[in-house]
Amino acid sequence: MESLEAKEGFDAVDPAQQQPDALVLMGENALILAEALKGVPERYRKVVEDFYLKGSTQQEIADRHGLKIGSIGVYLDRGLKALRENLPEGWP
Repeated sequence: MESLEAKEGFDAVDPAQQQPDALVLMGENALILAEALKGVPERYRKVVEDFYLKGSTQQEIADRHGLKIGSIGVYLDRGLKALRENLPEGWP
């Protein structure tokens, strides 16, 4: 089975090959994002984390949380809206 990188044309980036400034920026962005996620209502946050951070499918998320598959898209939309509202203005 092909890896995602090969399949999608992505280049895997070895963190050891990153410039120190880039690594610091990645770490800062991760902290900002984690802090913003705390402000997202839990029911939406769990779905956003499962989908975007864990790579779960919508069906897996629905099964895990006892939700209807049609609700997952709504939860993702609402969760992302809440996340954007919690991010600093001008955040990438």
